[in-house]
Amino acid sequence: MPAFKRWRVKNAESSAISALCDSLGVSSLAARALAARGYADPALARGFLQPDIMIEPPAHLADIDKAAERINAAIEDGERIAVFGDYDVDGITSTTLLCQYLQSRGAVIACSLPTRDSTGYGLSRAAVDNLAKFGASLIVTVDNGISAHDEIAYANEKGMQVIVCDHHLPGETLPPAYAVVDPLRADDASAFKEMAGVGVAYKLICAVEGCTPEELLDEYGWLVAVGTIADIMPLVGENRLIVREGLEQLPYCENPGLHALCECAGADLENMDAQTVAFTISPRLNAAGRMGNAELALQLLLSDDPQEAQALAARLERTNKERQTTEQAVAKQIAARIDSDPEMLKRPILIVAGEELHSGVIGIACSRLVERYGKPVIIISCEAGCAKGSGRSVRGFSLYDAISSCADILQKYGGHELAAGFTMDPGKVEEFKKRIFEYCKIHTVSARCLELKVDGCISLAEISEKAVRELSLLAPFGRANDEPVFAVRDAELVSVAPLGERHSRLTLRQADRTIVGALFSVRPQALAFGPGDRVDAAFTLSIFNASSRPCVSVKFRDIEPAGLRDEVFDSLDAYQRFAAGGRADGEIRALLLPTREEVACVYRRLRAAAFDRADIVRCCVEFGGLTPGKIQTIFDILLELGHIECAERSVLRAAKNPEKKELGGSAVLKRLNEE
Repeated sequence: MPAFKRWRVKNAESSAISALCDSLGVSSLAARALAARGYADPALARGFLQPDIMIEPPAHLADIDKAAERINAAIEDGERIAVFGDYDVDGITSTTLLCQYLQSRGAVIACSLPTRDSTGYGLSRAAVDNLAKFGASLIVTVDNGISAHDEIAYANEKGMQVIVCDHHLPGETLPPAYAVVDPLRADDASAFKEMAGVGVAYKLICAVEGCTPEELLDEYGWLVAVGTIADIMPLVGENRLIVREGLEQLPYCENPGLHALCECAGADLENMDAQTVAFTISPRLNAAGRMGNAELALQLLLSDDPQEAQALAARLERTNKERQTTEQAVAKQIAARIDSDPEMLKRPILIVAGEELHSGVIGIACSRLVERYGKPVIIISCEAGCAKGSGRSVRGFSLYDAISSCADILQKYGGHELAAGFTMDPGKVEEFKKRIFEYCKIHTVSARCLELKVDGCISLAEISEKAVRELSLLAPFGRANDEPVFAVRDAELVSVAPLGERHSRLTLRQADRTIVGALFSVRPQALAFGPGDRVDAAFTLSIFNASSRPCVSVKFRDIEPAGLRDEVFDSLDAYQRFAAGGRADGEIRALLLPTREEVACVYRRLRAAAFDRADIVRCCVEFGGLTPGKIQTIFDILLELGHIECAERSVLRAAKNPEKKELGGSAVLKRLNEE
């Protein structure tokens, strides 16, 4: 089972739900979700569902008029213009957008992207040299450039001017570019600051065209939508409006590359939503940059030849499968390394470095491992004399701040609270690990506990096809506007069956109603529950258009023992602090100190059969009244005394012919009993 999730349930007042149902004519499901997100007032809810906002004019962005004037002059004078993007989907769609627009104006252009393995992120001297060979007099960077001070100065020396079009946070000084268009500039007057790189590029072409943003949406809105979703930007304000408009245009999009990509992926343009873009379109476009050269994805989106597009899409599909295989292998390899090291498992943050780890997939592997272990993960790939690191975190622990504390030994770094990356000299890796562990002693990491936001507890009787259809009124779903998650309490698990090779199909019953749904990435044998158990379940709801008729689709997000208490999570936090070397204060002692009878209970269970200590949910199920933090502490005591042993990875079993040792000799117990 994946790591435990602490549910954050927002149960709205019944009066607010009734008022929304009456005023808006929606079901209780939609009303619950609206109220949970701060729209309990019918007027506010109506404003969210039918927003009356306009996209902010481009002129509010600093330097954009200057940039537009320079680009128009270059077009009129027949100058050669180079567009330099990034190897992720935001960078690819930004580059496609600007290139298509400039081509429509008759400009002489060259499009270029960096490569992850050779040049790395952003503008490089090698890239500047190549663009100089093309004869470019003007370079426009999209989705990068704000930190390329030296490279832009180098371009200036070679007689080229640079316009930066970016959305990342600038440093203390701006790069020496002709114009810098970035909503996060300290002197920028624009109101909306959370655009993707493709959103800033879109406003740039509107400024060049001299029109309002609404006027070009029909032609380019789908590109902006794809890039915004892929870059996990918050779907609020302008982003929500643009993404909604862009998704509506997708069925009518005539781009041969997009059609070919969807055909290879088995995706239906007629029924495209934000989740399909995020989990079907984006990974395939991203695969090119992760596994080799992002130019493949750029060529696909720029192609106007259906036959060429089909061939490029087929190559991209193969590349994506290679990416999936590599990513799964890396995640599996690292999990095996972590599980086989008891001391590493106790760490508040997991850091793994190696030469055999593919740098293009370590970020995705980190995300999978965070889900598995419920704590921050950093993977460092050491290759060709450079160590490239990527990390993912959990709510409440800023990975960016942790990495920033090591800035003096890093060559480059960037990111935000939940995701960050860096490069460094391989010889500094051990020092980096040591300093991060020291940082975690001061800044506590919540242990084995991810958060799951739940929009409310419901009864199964509230679920109907009509009610589920109404949830689409809240779409598009993504960051800051998640797909609604509902929970049912104290339901009976009726059956568990395999679904494919890696998933499970669960049937739950409450009173006289049942639901059947999928629990992904958990096989039946890995589930801590069986038929007849009472559980709490959290899930999302959607409509699946089956061949015979539409039906409600249930996707389980989490399954937990019925009636789980907060003490469970408090005990895990206490164990993490204690295992990491923290002092056993009164709270830790109260949550972790076991009685002799409790130690004997756990030992008897291990004598009966081996047990995987990493399966925290099963700990709660099989050990009844004991909290998982206390159970982990007992495991440590029994291991220390030699009464049990590690069979493989995190699996524990009773030791054969153990030497008789008294509990009082345990150093763990002595630490817990210290005043």
